[in-house]
Amino acid sequence: MDSMESWVQDTFAPVVLTCSTSESERIAQKNNLSVADLLNGFARLDDADTPLRSVTHPIQLERFNFRFLAASQFHALGVNEATEQLNASIKRHPPQHKAASAVELDIPRVTSVDDVPTYLRVIGADSDAEGSNDPMPWYQSFEYTLMDTFRCEEYSLLWHPVVMLVVVSSTDPNPRHSFEELIAPRNLPVPFQQGLYDVTLVPKFYVVLHDVLETEGTSIDPDAILRSMNITTVNGAVLRINSVPVEDAVVPSQFATVWTER
Repeated sequence: MDSMESWVQDTFAPVVLTCSTSESERIAQKNNLSVADLLNGFARLDDADTPLRSVTHPIQLERFNFRFLAASQFHALGVNEATEQLNASIKRHPPQHKAASAVELDIPRVTSVDDVPTYLRVIGADSDAEGSNDPMPWYQSFEYTLMDTFRCEEYSLLWHPVVMLVVVSSTDPNPRHSFEELIAPRNLPVPFQQGLYDVTLVPKFYVVLHDVLETEGTSIDPDAILRSMNITTVNGAVLRINSVPVEDAVVPSQFATVWTER
């Protein structure tokens, strides 16, 4: 099991609201990722030694996490949607063969301490269960998903974005107009329109997603797009990616496991 510090950092990591155009999502989907998924692979800063000011004294964090959340996902979850996500998190870790009967709720009752070993063995949670060192491999994912179901709840500011990432593609027909549309009040996620969060308190950072492979041989200049809008490196950047097919990719890639490990 993770330490409490690690769990808190992962579960309550600051939210970066990611507002992106359909064209930028198309570029990211070439690798079967959304824009937010693409960025989340790099959302953990290890050995960051980050200072954090508290009410009483400063704290040094060994690592610093944040999480990119797509605007389409930035809303409160209903009971049915939350239940589906919880069920999906458990199904990613099916019970071991010996514990298959537990799926049918054929679970022995625990009436005394002596019944615990049998119970753990049946549900596949004993430490010797078919070579698994994790007594409950599904629990970490379930716990994280459970906390995620409280997203944008009415009486909490834990989900208030620390920054809004506004992403357009260099191949968008009119990048300036796309930027303006993404941050227009009528297009903001529901929590902002309901007054739950205040968009004026959320700084914006502008990104031009540029697929080097797709734009090869064209006159598209992603840096010029930012310059034309007077966006500097203080509040904007060009993110260059290469959507090269998997069969042509350099192997091994230094990022081969970045999305599965994080």
